Amino acid sequence: IVSEIKKLMWDAFGIVRNQRDMQKAVVHLEEYNPRARLLVANEETLTEQNMITAAWCIATAAFARKLSLGAHFIEKV
Repeated sequence: IVSEIKKLMWDAFGIVRNQRDMQKAVVHLEEYNPRARLLVANEETLTEQNMITAAWCIATAAFARKLSLGAHFIEKV
C-alpha cells in the first residue's frame, strides 16, 4: 500500500497537476479507507493508515485549489 500511495501522490499531485488526474486520485484514496480500518493494528498497518489519511488530506486540498501555487503547476486538460 505504501508504494502505491507514493506513486499515486507523485503522479497526480506532483509538480505538474491536472484536475482530471487529481479527481481520480482522490476517489482512489477514498477506496483505501474502508480497507485500512480492517487491518490489525501494528507498526506497519498504523503507518499505512497514517499515510492514507495524510495523502487524502493533501489530495483534497490540492484538488480544491484551482490556481497554480509555488512550484506546483495546474495544467488545463
